[in-house]
Amino acid sequence: MNSQKWRVHEGLLWEKWPDEVIVFNLVSGETHQLNHVASQVLSWFELSPQTIEDLVVKYCDEFGVAEKAEVEQLLSRLLEEFDDLGLVEPVE
Repeated sequence: MNSQKWRVHEGLLWEKWPDEVIVFNLVSGETHQLNHVASQVLSWFELSPQTIEDLVVKYCDEFGVAEKAEVEQLLSRLLEEFDDLGLVEPVE
């Protein structure tokens, strides 16, 4: 697995409601509506820098999933999307 750590990008404003989460990126000026899984994963980056392996373990614990290979693929795509949107950045 890739040991690259990622963190939430500075300059994000969150608005959380019971059924949805909106994130505004101060740098890009873009607003993103996140589903439950995406908002949970992004919130883990707020706690501390995370690797894909860290995320897989947290996801499996949080959502009661045993199939780690599928979770790793899902989270890798989600991380790529977060990176493309400027919501996370690699830790140097």
